[in-house]
Amino acid sequence: MRATELKGRKGRKGATGLTGLTGVTGAMGATSWWSRHDSRLLELLLGLATLLAGVFGVLLPALGVTGLMDPVDTREVEMETATQVPDAVTDSLANSAQGGGITLTGTHQADLVFADPDLGQRLLLALPQVVSSLLLVLILVLLFQIARTLRGGDVFVSRNIGRLSLIGVTVMVLAILDPLVLAITTQALVSGTLAAEQVPFSFTLTGEFVLLAFLILALSEAFRRGAKLRADTEGLV
Repeated sequence: MRATELKGRKGRKGATGLTGLTGVTGAMGATSWWSRHDSRLLELLLGLATLLAGVFGVLLPALGVTGLMDPVDTREVEMETATQVPDAVTDSLANSAQGGGITLTGTHQADLVFADPDLGQRLLLALPQVVSSLLLVLILVLLFQIARTLRGGDVFVSRNIGRLSLIGVTVMVLAILDPLVLAITTQALVSGTLAAEQVPFSFTLTGEFVLLAFLILALSEAFRRGAKLRADTEGLV
């Protein structure tokens, strides 16, 4: 009889200890450094960044192409040599029929300026900025969607894994496509003019963007493993 009573006391004590531990764990889970207000602020900042990138990177250049606003008329280019462009070359570009109102001023880094660009030239001048800005808007939209999942305090959701992977791929595409579009459109702008002799085809990858893309892809893999581990843990409970 006494042994049974002792066993009951131990059972009640263990249950009480387990309840206390559960309460402490719940209190710790309820106390988080990330609040709902922080989530709202992050969403606001990402939304504002997306709006600015869309307006200044896509809308305004597009309006310039159509002629509703002042178009982009200058392109920074790399020269064949690091010497000063002779005045004779610049004057011949500006005055000859092949020049088409183009001036080339600078040394190793020069400014290719169009006095009165036509529709095709305006499109070629604006295209690199529009393409890179569209990719940036896509990245910001995906980040905004990830930020919205922080409201529930759970970032390891399956949709965020795909979003992070898409962000990594988009950054990689941006690292390759941005300088490639810039190089192709620059050659198209100077093709058939005397400036073509001074402006070589130049295509350079940005190593920082490539490294960032691999880091984001690695982070998405960490998210995938974290979500799988959580699912396996919940299956054991």
